[in-house]
Amino acid sequence: MSATWKVTFKHILDHYQQKFFDTAEDRNKSRSVVKKIRKAIKKAHQEQGEEGKVSLPDCSDLKKGIKKYYAQIIAQGSEEAEEAEEAEEAEEAEEARNREANACPREASFYKNELLDFAVAQRLFKEEIDSYDKAEQRKKGVQNEIRYRTEHAHQWVNNMSASQCKEVKDAKEKWNKEGAPEKSQAVYRKNNLKKTLEDFSERLRRTMGCEVVMLVSYKKPGKQLMVSLSDGIMDWAEQGIDFFGEWSRAEFFPTGDKDQEGCDEENNQNAPELHLDDDGYATLPSWDDVNHKGQQELVRRIFGALYSKIIEVFTHSHKPVPWRLITGKGSDYLEAGCLPGNVMVRDPSHMRLEDVNSLWHHWEGRSKENKKLVIFVKVKEGDIGSDPSDEEYLSEAPTALDSGLLDACPDAAMPVVLGLGLLLRDCAWVIDYEEDHASSDTPDYIQTSQANLIFFIDVEHAISPIKQQVICLIELAHKARLEDENEEDQEDQQREDKDDEDAEKGKEDEDAEQGGNKGEQDILMRDEEGEQEVGNGNQERQEDVQMQDNENGDEEKEKEQEEQEEQEVVQKGWKRVSAAPPSMSKKPRTEPEAVRQSNRAWHPSKKAQM
Repeated sequence: MSATWKVTFKHILDHYQQKFFDTAEDRNKSRSVVKKIRKAIKKAHQEQGEEGKVSLPDCSDLKKGIKKYYAQIIAQGSEEAEEAEEAEEAEEAEEARNREANACPREASFYKNELLDFAVAQRLFKEEIDSYDKAEQRKKGVQNEIRYRTEHAHQWVNNMSASQCKEVKDAKEKWNKEGAPEKSQAVYRKNNLKKTLEDFSERLRRTMGCEVVMLVSYKKPGKQLMVSLSDGIMDWAEQGIDFFGEWSRAEFFPTGDKDQEGCDEENNQNAPELHLDDDGYATLPSWDDVNHKGQQELVRRIFGALYSKIIEVFTHSHKPVPWRLITGKGSDYLEAGCLPGNVMVRDPSHMRLEDVNSLWHHWEGRSKENKKLVIFVKVKEGDIGSDPSDEEYLSEAPTALDSGLLDACPDAAMPVVLGLGLLLRDCAWVIDYEEDHASSDTPDYIQTSQANLIFFIDVEHAISPIKQQVICLIELAHKARLEDENEEDQEDQQREDKDDEDAEKGKEDEDAEQGGNKGEQDILMRDEEGEQEVGNGNQERQEDVQMQDNENGDEEKEKEQEEQEEQEVVQKGWKRVSAAPPSMSKKPRTEPEAVRQSNRAWHPSKKAQM
């Protein structure tokens, strides 16, 4: 019925179409235009005859129908413009892909050095650069001058458009990442690999004094992986080659083990088919008449199926089991009890026969107890939420990402659903609102609300990305839980290290205190010895002074006695001159005697020296 009146009165709708579009941003003017359209349709309806007269909806439905009619035209116009733009972009992208595929260098020597923008641009736009060079050379009157061609090529590259610059950048990144085609690589590797490794090792030895052993891996035809050492030291095969082989497998086959099925057909042809239970966990099959290689492949499939189940929940993709990280750290990635105590988890292709048998018997016991064979509790960082925008979204997301967020997601989603429902309800109220026919219970904000028909369409378009964001939030919550577990382990390790440091520091302080007490005792003993030596020295000095005083006193007495004797001799000499013989009189002794000193030398005390 609604389609009939729109067709009948299409000339009226077309007449007011431009006015409606011009007043779409102004709510009052748009409402006035809708009223005019409605009145014009009613007037034309009344002028119709009874035979061809069509029925009209009521006032509210007619108004809503008019708005929807113009909204569909707007949406259809935008869709057509978007489709035209998308078609043009698709055509340009297809042209760029074809140009890149035709210009991609096939010779391996072209990739010896990292490619630059100028070299890539010359490959992609060779015809354009040649045409520009010929035109410029005609202007200058020269021909086939290489120096002019290089100059003209640089000028053309410097004046490229934004789309051409992006095309050059994308091609450069792709060529540098992928390198030469596989066939060219195989030929170049066969002719130059050995000599290149030897030259590089010799150059390091001559220039830096380094001895180098290089681990080399590459793919051969048939999806086979070759791993070798530069000088053939195969004693490293037990550890180094195993880890390097697993790393190479993840690098060459990042999408999982399915890319390697071709190279293992002979070894795995006897491996039984793997079955999964209702929860997606692998069940234990029978391996009767299965050789050792088949048993290893079966173990790989069991681990791979359970690991891919976890990754698929969050990323809808498959990832290989990170054997290199799990090796030696099975307790960090697997639930306790999944492996026997005497078996170290590692790449199944390197597991010994006794390890495979021990693991299989352990799984048989778990299967009889209705337990899962393997349960992963941790995955490789980056396998979940590997989108480059995850870190940016995580910084803008709520900070309440803890281990319980996954359980709280249903409750947290309820306000989102209710909010969207309220927005859609308000939009419907605004679209149906008629001031003349509004009921008394109509909210006041409806009259001035901006939630018109265009807003209604925008809300519907916003629902789809919101669902994607909710899924991304769940992935980030799981990632945050794994990071919290790692942080707790680091904190426990830090606390243990701190306790050890405190214990060592306390022992050092105790030793220092004992050493300090002993040092104080030594100082006191040295002070007592110094005081005793000072006392002995003072006593010795006093004895020496007293002895010198006694000697000086005796000397003075002797001098006085000699002077008295001389005077007496002089007085008696005058009396005896006449009777004395001609001989010389005896001269008295006047030389002073040597002062008597102590033979003990004086030494200053240790305290006086200090």
